[in-house]
Amino acid sequence: MRVELPGGGVEILATSLLDAEACPAAGFAEVCHGRWGIEEAIKLVKHRLNIEQFSGELPGSVRQDFHAKLLTASLAWALAHSARETLPPAKAARYQPNLAYVLARLRLRLFVWLLNRASPDDVLAILTLAGKTLELKRPGRSAKRPKSRPNPKPRRQYK
Repeated sequence: MRVELPGGGVEILATSLLDAEACPAAGFAEVCHGRWGIEEAIKLVKHRLNIEQFSGELPGSVRQDFHAKLLTASLAWALAHSARETLPPAKAARYQPNLAYVLARLRLRLFVWLLNRASPDDVLAILTLAGKTLELKRPGRSAKRPKSRPNPKPRRQYK
């Protein structure tokens, strides 16, 4: 399906859905745009938390690591949301807490919090930090993506 972009370009979307009545093509651009937040959440969990790296090989240790990383991400989202709620309305309209920064700081403290029970002051310190490390909201942002260049040093194939 071809979608006309606001800048005059054309984007081609592909799907395996074949029923045109149940899934009309006109709504695909909106659905794809709506997935952006989900894609960013997956990127955060996959890359910032190294969700594919585990401390052990047994199924129990893999499950434990996976759930611990999801708990960390959920707490970071909750802290960022709480910090956003404390912002003055004018500032909240333009800025949001930097989730990657909140996550990085939380990862340093969470293990100690779980062992020693986090004090309200510890949690308040993270919330205050999240309220100070803001990033500009950029709705409808679009930028040309750089064309990929071939790697000058190709990787060796290991056998």
